[in-house]
Amino acid sequence: MRWITGWWALVGFSTALACEPGVGSSCDPNEARCLNDATQLVCQDGEYIATPCRGPGGCAVLPTVGTACDITKNKPGDVCATHEEGVASCTTDHQMIVCRSGKYAFEPCRGPAGCENSRRRANCDKTLADAGDPCKEEGSKACSVKGKDLLACKGGQMQPLYQCLGEAGCQGAAGKLNCDMSVADLGDACDPRMEGAAACTPDMGEIVSCKAGKFVKDKTCGPKQVCQPGSSTECVKKPETGT
Repeated sequence: MRWITGWWALVGFSTALACEPGVGSSCDPNEARCLNDATQLVCQDGEYIATPCRGPGGCAVLPTVGTACDITKNKPGDVCATHEEGVASCTTDHQMIVCRSGKYAFEPCRGPAGCENSRRRANCDKTLADAGDPCKEEGSKACSVKGKDLLACKGGQMQPLYQCLGEAGCQGAAGKLNCDMSVADLGDACDPRMEGAAACTPDMGEIVSCKAGKFVKDKTCGPKQVCQPGSSTECVKKPETGT
């Protein structure tokens, strides 16, 4: 999953008024203006609120754009307008600061492309994540950094969905995430679409199969056999070992 969000809070054109407005002054929706070089006044619920512009560009009025607030150096907890949800800037190679529910917060960009500011936008690679990472899109998925789990966004956090214990683990390819479940523990969750699919247990001593969303015991391999994962999971004769 790639996040692409604007790193300037571009709100609208400021309106020339007879009296200089301040925090709490009445305003029209999407109206904004600079309070000073490092602070923007932005309209929320009919009143101006102050939001910091800690980046080197500060608060400025840009031709054809209007009032712009450079948030590239903003800090977690800084106020942002609720309609600026998703406005973001990269702060390191693998981290961005983003407006979430009226406050700025750090979010990781753990994927190989990391985070990059380009044309006033933050490109954040979220194809890799850790359990507990914040997320916005319910149900969106990512591979774990260690490559052995497929994670999904639930309740605003990335949570383990499936274990990917097969040799290929969890990885992205051609814009898709692949979870190798050819090896699975008894009781591990499985995709209901895999109903009937077989896998080997990690000790290669048993075959388990996906049934109603969980791997259940299917067959125990014989004392001289070992489970062989693949397109046709089966118990095969143990290879000869030298003495």
